[in-house]
Amino acid sequence: MTGESCVLTRIDSTALLAEKAGVNLRTPYPCAEVKALCIPDAICDAIVENVKGSRGPEDPDTTVIVGTVTSRV
Repeated sequence: MTGESCVLTRIDSTALLAEKAGVNLRTPYPCAEVKALCIPDAICDAIVENVKGSRGPEDPDTTVIVGTVTSRV
């Protein structure tokens, strides 16, 4: 946690005070330390915007192992 926070306005116009954290992101495209907003009850683990130095979709780093799970009830 960085000690910083940010007001996030959701699509339904509600506001949320979200804390910021430093996260080491390692995926086949961006591999970098980024600042992330910690959003309670989020529907996914991460939403990635533009990360400087990321690889393009045609050039993934295939040496990175990414584990994903999809479950349906």
